[in-house]
Amino acid sequence: MNIVRKLSFSSVLKACLALVGFLVLLHLVSWVLGGNAWLFSRKFAADQLSEVLPMLEVSRVTQFRDQDWCKVLIYDEGEYWVSSHPTTCVLGPEPRQDGEQPSFSKVANSDFRKMRNRLLLTGLNVRSLYVRYTDKGDLMFAEFNLRHSWPWYSRFTYSPNEILSDLGGEATNYILGDGWYFTIEDWL
Repeated sequence: MNIVRKLSFSSVLKACLALVGFLVLLHLVSWVLGGNAWLFSRKFAADQLSEVLPMLEVSRVTQFRDQDWCKVLIYDEGEYWVSSHPTTCVLGPEPRQDGEQPSFSKVANSDFRKMRNRLLLTGLNVRSLYVRYTDKGDLMFAEFNLRHSWPWYSRFTYSPNEILSDLGGEATNYILGDGWYFTIEDWL
C-alpha cells in the first residue's frame, strides 16, 4: 500500500501560509503578554532596572553595548570597545583612522563583566544602554535597549524630568510611572 500522497502546489502553499499565520499569531500573543517571553510585568522590569541606576551613576557610564560582535564601555575610566565589524558597532566611539581599536584594560574588562552581570540580574536581555547626566553630574536619562524581537524594537527609558512623546506611529511610549517608559518601535 502506498502511503505517500502526491502533494499539489496549492496544498503546500496552504500549509506554508497556515504555518506563517500561526507564527505571526504566536508572536503577537507573546507581545501582548509582555514581549520577549518575559515572566514579569513591565513595571516590575523597570523596578529591576532602577536598581542598576546607582551603578551607572557612580561610574559615570555613558554607553554600554554587549553583543557577540561588538562590546563597548564608555565611562569615567575611558572609552573601550572591540568589534569584529568596527563600522557597524554604532554606539561606540568612531573607529580610529589607523584601524586600531582601543582594547579593554584589565580594569575596564572587569568593569564590563560587572555591568553585564548586573544587567543579567534584572532578568532582562539588555543589548545596550545610553546614559546622560546633568551639568552637576546627576543621572537625567537612561535608555536600556533590549535585544529586538522582529518586527518590533523595544526599550526601557528612565527620564524623570522630560516627558517622552510618541514618534508618529513609529514608536509608542507607555508610561510606567516614577520616570520610567516602555517603548515599542516598529522597524517596518
